[in-house]
Amino acid sequence: MATIDLDSIRMTSDAGQSLLANGAFSHKLDHWFFTVDNDPPWHIWSMPVAVLFDQGGLGVIASCLLVVLVLTRSGRRALGGDIASAGILPAMAGVLVIAMLDTLIDSPRILLLLLLLAWLGATRCRWRQART
Repeated sequence: MATIDLDSIRMTSDAGQSLLANGAFSHKLDHWFFTVDNDPPWHIWSMPVAVLFDQGGLGVIASCLLVVLVLTRSGRRALGGDIASAGILPAMAGVLVIAMLDTLIDSPRILLLLLLLAWLGATRCRWRQART
């Protein structure tokens, strides 16, 4: 790994005026803000758009149907007094709010969380019926 040492950086306008306040680093790191952005250029910042891009219209329809199924089943059971569904419902809603602002299916751990929540929310009524 190579190391780069920067000193006396200049950026000037067309008129020759300096645009940097501390280009020589004489005041240490004043007026400098360091950040690391490791964001790939192909990253889509919305899960519905990412699903549309990856899977097309049928993928969006299937995803929407799964979300509606999970939310309706969990909502009905939560209103009926099921404590586990009362936890699954807001967890799934929280994941869906974040999915509007970021693509969750890029990370395998978050995708697994989303799929497990969907599975628990959609199938919990079968387990409950089997026990009673």
